[in-house]
Amino acid sequence: MQYCSECGSEVALTAVANDQRERYLCSGCGRIHYENPRILVACLATWQNQIVMCRRAQEPARGLWTPPSGFMEKGETLEIAAARETLEEVGLELDASALDLYAVTNLPDISEVYVCFRTAISGPKPILQAGPESEATGFFGVGELPWEHLAYRQMRSFLRLFFAELHSGDFSIHVSRAGSIGNARRGYRILPRTDLPDP
Repeated sequence: MQYCSECGSEVALTAVANDQRERYLCSGCGRIHYENPRILVACLATWQNQIVMCRRAQEPARGLWTPPSGFMEKGETLEIAAARETLEEVGLELDASALDLYAVTNLPDISEVYVCFRTAISGPKPILQAGPESEATGFFGVGELPWEHLAYRQMRSFLRLFFAELHSGDFSIHVSRAGSIGNARRGYRILPRTDLPDP
């Protein structure tokens, strides 16, 4: 960052009172410019034992496969963002309120946080339609997935874990990190609530 988005003056990394780190401070108006991690969403939509995937039409990872995913937009909830990305990339309309949280992945080296949801599609197999950011779309079972052509290295173990839980029907919520500080993952089991009164 070189210039202030408010007044156009130069900014410089400066120690800010009552803060633990340097921030970009405007030399003109004094505005502090915070740099916060970007939030991305993804959706693991399944029909029977197959998962929806799209082949990227843009860099990074052009021509490689990934679940529908992308950045949140202003004014969206996480679920609405995931449903929108799914519609834009594979033409599949989902009810945002029916998405279940599946994973949160921290990538501190590139200041990104991925929030992934899952949902099962009922009824007839939907027809997918590649959007402008996708070259192709498809439903893939575990034995049909293009494992050697996935968009990102960490995706292989992530999707193997998902397929194992999909086949067992026993899902967890996973929190993980990947990067130079090391890789780690914790899973939180989802248990049925038996102590809630009938509505």
